[in-house]
Amino acid sequence: GSGTTALRQLAWIDRGGKPLGAVGTPGLFIGFALSPDGKRVALDLVNLEPGGREIWLMELAHGVASRLTAASAAELSPVWSPDGSRIAFATSRGWGSTDIFQTLSSGAGRAEALLKSENRELPTDWSLDGQSLLFERVGMGSKSEVWILTLVGERKPAPVLQAPFNESQAVFSPDG
Repeated sequence: GSGTTALRQLAWIDRGGKPLGAVGTPGLFIGFALSPDGKRVALDLVNLEPGGREIWLMELAHGVASRLTAASAAELSPVWSPDGSRIAFATSRGWGSTDIFQTLSSGAGRAEALLKSENRELPTDWSLDGQSLLFERVGMGSKSEVWILTLVGERKPAPVLQAPFNESQAVFSPDG
């Protein structure tokens, strides 16, 4: 889509808006998520391969990035677990449909499916207790809603906010 091919630069900025310096090199990324310890960032990177998007991890101390996911499908919208050990992300399986997976942030092992459906679902936040994941669901009418997935027990998704409007990018409050 429009704007996805522009190079972007990560940078530290203080609370007053003063730039503190660039991190890494400019890249074709759409979004990013800072790790809970502030030492790494997960990048939603655009590539020219089939699928077009994948998750990369950058060590902020060195500005060096390495690929975390490498599938033939687009992988996007990274969200860190509260302890930094896992990253949830969306992966596409065809036009208009994405599933939510998780993988170890160390890069070890295989990604595990958390939620599969015929909708477009993008994770947006992980609860501080690690037991719930907020996500945006875009259904048949192309309207986005906020849903929650409990990660213990049955892993059954449930709506949080359903209104006549689009709701998206939900996050948990600092106190949960």
